[in-house]
Amino acid sequence: MPEDRRQIHFYRSFPARGHPRIIDNMPVPIFRKSSTPTTSTTISQDGGDGVSGPSSKPANLFQCIRQETESQFLRIFIIGSISGISSAALLAIINIGAETANMGYVNFRIFLLFLIGMALFFYSKRHVMNESRIIFEKLTSRICQRQIDKLRHAHMQDLENMGRAEIYSRITKELDTITHFSPIVVDAAQGAVLVGFSLIYLYALSKMTFLLMIGATILGSFFFLFKQKEITSYTEQSTQKEIALFTGLSHILDGFKEIKLDRAKNNALMGHIISLAEQTRELKIKSGLASNFYFIFSQISLYLMLGAVVFILPHFSPTYPDVVIKTTVAILFMMGSLEHMVGVLPHYANINVAVRNIYALEDELDRIDERNRGIHLNEGVDFQSFQKIGFDRIFFHYKDAFEQPLFSIGPLSFHIDVNETVFIIGGNGSGKSTFIKVLTGLYFPESGSIQIDDRNINISNYSAYRDLFGGVLSDFHLFDRLYGLEEVDEARLNEWLRIMQLDHKTSFVDGRFTSLDLSSGQRARLALITTLMEDKPVYVLDEWAAAQDPEFRQYFYEVILADLKKAGKTVIVVSHDDRYFHIPDRILKMEYGQIVESEKS
Repeated sequence: MPEDRRQIHFYRSFPARGHPRIIDNMPVPIFRKSSTPTTSTTISQDGGDGVSGPSSKPANLFQCIRQETESQFLRIFIIGSISGISSAALLAIINIGAETANMGYVNFRIFLLFLIGMALFFYSKRHVMNESRIIFEKLTSRICQRQIDKLRHAHMQDLENMGRAEIYSRITKELDTITHFSPIVVDAAQGAVLVGFSLIYLYALSKMTFLLMIGATILGSFFFLFKQKEITSYTEQSTQKEIALFTGLSHILDGFKEIKLDRAKNNALMGHIISLAEQTRELKIKSGLASNFYFIFSQISLYLMLGAVVFILPHFSPTYPDVVIKTTVAILFMMGSLEHMVGVLPHYANINVAVRNIYALEDELDRIDERNRGIHLNEGVDFQSFQKIGFDRIFFHYKDAFEQPLFSIGPLSFHIDVNETVFIIGGNGSGKSTFIKVLTGLYFPESGSIQIDDRNINISNYSAYRDLFGGVLSDFHLFDRLYGLEEVDEARLNEWLRIMQLDHKTSFVDGRFTSLDLSSGQRARLALITTLMEDKPVYVLDEWAAAQDPEFRQYFYEVILADLKKAGKTVIVVSHDDRYFHIPDRILKMEYGQIVESEKS
């Protein structure tokens, strides 16, 4: 959509040496009139991309594969079975070929069958390995996209309560575990098919050996089930410790300045992290030792069984010596697959923990989504041409983990008219920032009502209400792209960068800013630029000027706010700058979560 342009006067600009100068009749960034509606978008309850979650949450890898990949799982199973059958067939063909070779001649029919079996094995094995890799990449991508989509539709307070470290760990670490180890598990499952058909061949050779093999398999399965609980427990505990470890790392990165200034805090935090790292290490060692013991026990069982086949069974059957070589070859043929199966079982336990953690996160997001059902962008709702925003006895409470109320704001009753500039003032802890988050729809009020003109804001139009607002909050995040803008007026953007004295620090190239390595004041200026480019009807600026030098502060209050007002924008500013209290149309003063004074400037 083409941008309106006009000629306006900027009272001040800021040359490199810091002296003000007058700019007359120069084309500069402008603001569109707020009467121009913006286009809204409809998003479905499943996130709008047709990716919905499973009806029942899987508890293990194969349930996950079956539910997330549908027919692909069946295709892999069929082709894997063909690979296993071809491997078992190769065993029988080799044994028959060995018999003919022992008689002094080569049966070319057997040789031809061998070549056909090899070709079939090669094709099926290659296809299963390639297909499983593709499927698991698609599976994890599907889950990741679905959960990120649910995250972006969640409430801000919900995400704050869940914790960034836990969310990040489950979406990245757990999915990486599934992607990395799942093809190995599929290969082991393919080996299980091979073992199954080899057992059928073994039964044809010697029922005694077959029964011995079945007994050893049952014994190993029971032992694995016994050890699996121990391995899974250690894995789950280490995962939780790793989440806490990631939280500690976040504290180091986010609070680097604070810990560098306080040696005691630095040492205490490091001690806490070392303790978590040690606990994680101990749990992983315990899990590894349990896995190793199970693996060694399984190997010894296989060798004991092979020893019994060679040294003991021939004494119980006079005909057995005739097939002892064949049965030995069959068992040796299966041992590679059996060892692979045994070795992968601890990984399978880790994967199942990852699967449960992933879907536990999705369960939590689904519960949040159920509470928020109906809150989505509605194409039929348009508040862009509003005249008044009204709050009627609004209450909001921060709550602890036990849902007990902590700090609260309210009752809040006031209104803001279109094209009005309002300052919010008050001491630290008075509730200004919380008030702003409720006003903009980031926090949902627990009681009271919000009106746009004569319409009540409810669950069906809340997103349309939230879409009114743009701004820079105190804890803003700076993006390197102008997301949401189909077309970017780069001339206007570059002019803003020049005016804000950021053109020597960053530029807009190929749809992104070249650098975000800026000071706190520069970051706030760039955040303001990106917000103004969005051209929203209402702007909320929480202590924006606090990080600016006196000249930029003056420019903000006397020029930017004035031009926003000329463009018909509604502006709410949290401010402590009493020097500029004459600028707004009205001042709201807050104390202890309530508006105690409302006056015209």
